[in-house]
Amino acid sequence: MKALFLLLFLFPMQQSRIADIRYQVYYINTHLKVFKQKQVSHPEGQSTEGGMSVAYYAKDTLRLITDNTYWENGKEITQYYFHEGELIFAYIIRLAYNRPIYDKDFDYNKSKKTEQRYYFYHKKIIKGGDKGAPYLLAAHDLASSLPRP
Repeated sequence: MKALFLLLFLFPMQQSRIADIRYQVYYINTHLKVFKQKQVSHPEGQSTEGGMSVAYYAKDTLRLITDNTYWENGKEITQYYFHEGELIFAYIIRLAYNRPIYDKDFDYNKSKKTEQRYYFYHKKIIKGGDKGAPYLLAAHDLASSLPRP
């Protein structure tokens, strides 16, 4: 009985947090043009075809990092959203190409696309599953390595 009560009590709280995170993501996406940007190329050897990260700052506060990594067989786009210095959302898009990009039968339209979404609250995953844990560390490592505005 206590477990049912806790579930009924905590579920609306989690839904409220997810709604708040979605609002922050929406706000960030609609204000990208006014944020300061810092762009950094990936170091050589990190991937076969290179990549880059773009950080978006509202004044001196990091709000978003978009990280693009390219391989001959695909690419990954990871977006890390921040609020008050903490990761709140990670959105990962992976494209697996039908052939390597140098192959004559390469067709971008035949790529297989997968998407993952992870919601975070106080450095814990609240939605998306345990596979999102590495993104928490990766986001903060990437944030600390990027130049400030």
